[in-house]
Amino acid sequence: MQAVFDLVLVPLQLVAQERTVMDCADGKTRLCFPILSAWITDHAEHAALQEIGSKSCPKCEVLGEEHGGDPSKIYESRDYK
Repeated sequence: MQAVFDLVLVPLQLVAQERTVMDCADGKTRLCFPILSAWITDHAEHAALQEIGSKSCPKCEVLGEEHGGDPSKIYESRDYK
């Protein structure tokens, strides 16, 4: 997923710094500095995006029945490959 975001978004970084001419909806051409903003999701949206169950942790492989348990216990990181 991160590789896809990099593939799509990295070229936009140069355009945002250097500027570009864009056609606007009103038919005029304007000099623009396109910048993307952050995207904030709640747990349900994050779980859907990562294609994991809603009772799963998007960061690690903790079992659902162990949620809210011992906070010092270390779990293996989730492997999205």
